[in-house]
Amino acid sequence: MRWLFSVIVVIGYPTFHCAETSCSQYKNQFSALMGSTSKCFSSHLSPVSLCGWCPDQLANLHSFIADRTVVNPSGVPCVDLLLSDKSVVNLVSFVTDMWNRSFCSQCLIKPVQLTNIPWAYRKTRVDLPDSWDVIGSPSVSVSSQSSNDFFNLAAYNNITVQFFARLNETLDCLSSFLGNHSASILDVLSFPASEELSINHSACSDCSAVYSELLTYYKTNLLRLNIELGGGVHRAGLRFIENNRFAVCNDIQNALNRTQWAWSKLFNCHPVERNTLGAFMPLIICSISLLLFHVLSYSVCRRPTQMLIYRPKRVELKLRPNISASHMTTSTTLRDQLSTVPSYGSMGSSSIQNVSSNENPTQVRRLGRNKNESSRL
Repeated sequence: MRWLFSVIVVIGYPTFHCAETSCSQYKNQFSALMGSTSKCFSSHLSPVSLCGWCPDQLANLHSFIADRTVVNPSGVPCVDLLLSDKSVVNLVSFVTDMWNRSFCSQCLIKPVQLTNIPWAYRKTRVDLPDSWDVIGSPSVSVSSQSSNDFFNLAAYNNITVQFFARLNETLDCLSSFLGNHSASILDVLSFPASEELSINHSACSDCSAVYSELLTYYKTNLLRLNIELGGGVHRAGLRFIENNRFAVCNDIQNALNRTQWAWSKLFNCHPVERNTLGAFMPLIICSISLLLFHVLSYSVCRRPTQMLIYRPKRVELKLRPNISASHMTTSTTLRDQLSTVPSYGSMGSSSIQNVSSNENPTQVRRLGRNKNESSRL
């Protein structure tokens, strides 16, 4: 019996060793595919062009994870053992979520192909769905080696290719007004600072036509397409991704944002159409408010009327030298009587006249005689 057990151990040892070696090789291959996918993503971030260059790497990674034929000595697939670690799940989820949040399927030739892969270890997790939507590669083969061009036009659909054609016309027009430099406006890392460039602001008038065509094409084709797709939540990768209704493929979005930055910030261009009414609106509002304020203040707040009564100065009588003493006495008496009479136009003149009317007529006649004498003097 002992020799029989030894034979079984000797025969079964290579099988166990191969199974252990197979899971180790599976892990090494997974690491290589994950590294190539991450390298592709990171090397196409400036400008952002991962949707055109990295679908094959991501598809190969998910196809490898879908392989459940490699098992351990107990018959458990190596993928289940590998993904039982939360850190590995988070790593795969990060790459997948980055692809989905870039909305790359909207600018590729065909929508992404989803393959459902059931995993046994997912049954014990409540926060994960029952299947994993694996992103497949598009029907067109995409080269893994990037050329000197920033974007792989062979992977994009016709609408996206037309957009990049108009984008190249706009960038060529703008670059011709920046002097001699080899860096592209889309390349954030290599593009020089504005102080090092000889910027010609005549690009605002010479390039306005192609720039307007670019924006019009984007609004009428790409943006309208995204609105028709609608919003909602769909399952992609390991998480639920909220589909933004106005989401655009990240390659298009980044290129357009960079072009708009160059137009408005670098060249300091502004739209030709300007709303003059909006410029004069504050002045009109202030004028109307000031007019209403004066009208209301005039109608509500009334100032008291002040009447000024001007009185003439009293005139002193001057006597001639040849006037007799009797005449002087009469003049003095008359002056004393006139001093009691108020000035003309005053309120007291009427009262004195009323009093004088009640006096003796003889005194009135005497007073009149004295006035005549004073007038002769």
